[in-house]
Amino acid sequence: PAPPPQVTQPAPIASVLDRFKSFQGERTPAHLVALFREDTPGSYRQLPPVALADGKATVTLVIAMTTGDTTPSFTFSGCTYVSHRRTEAGWEIQARPKRDAVKADVTMLYSGLRQEFPLTVAPKVALVPGKPRPVKESDFERFLRERGTLTRPRYDLNKDGRRDYVDDYIYAANYLVRTGQQAP
Repeated sequence: PAPPPQVTQPAPIASVLDRFKSFQGERTPAHLVALFREDTPGSYRQLPPVALADGKATVTLVIAMTTGDTTPSFTFSGCTYVSHRRTEAGWEIQARPKRDAVKADVTMLYSGLRQEFPLTVAPKVALVPGKPRPVKESDFERFLRERGTLTRPRYDLNKDGRRDYVDDYIYAANYLVRTGQQAP
């Protein structure tokens, strides 16, 4: 008989939000959108790649890892369990991000190991003030340019009293979803 396959070892995975936090380059629409498209480990993918956390939408996490003979267990942070199943591609986990979540992850416990999978989620926000119309790159550029002051930040999308990388992340995520430019 063939020996059992080696269990995939866990590896740290940086979330898109973490990439925004550590980003040191010029803040342009192209550079910020590129942070969503950086390579992620081939061990998992999220469908859709960016989810707006309205409390209703779900995401599917496809995990292609060798987890051993026993069924792994999963924990959820910033999201709730909907379903899971084993497929030829691996494990498919469906989760519902909590309303207005900026950070969510699914943790898989298997063979005495622990692997965290960050989800790319953001609250749904209005990108264009005034009349509803399609968002344009010029709207994104205006968002990046008009920051306000420390005491009166402009476009404080997460309503924490300051304008920072989290607001840039929320805007960029909404921009990708609304313009249909989500990475495959």
